[in-house]
Amino acid sequence: MREVNVQSGADAESAIEEAIAVVTESAEHYETGILVTRISQDTYIVRAHPTVPYGLVRQQRMNPDSRGTTWPSPATGTAST
Repeated sequence: MREVNVQSGADAESAIEEAIAVVTESAEHYETGILVTRISQDTYIVRAHPTVPYGLVRQQRMNPDSRGTTWPSPATGTAST
């Protein structure tokens, strides 16, 4: 698991990609996918997660109303909240 803290949205993509590269080794070992959770505007958690199918990266955004619910994002094919 990696916690990613960024200064701006422009930094987020590269920082998350770097964290995904690190977590990929564990995800492959346990044959799980990777879950990227946006905790706040500048904080993300990237981890191997058993509910994500092997080989996929799923995104979700935590917000007080959603309680972590995810749904597919039509633009990317990943899940978002």
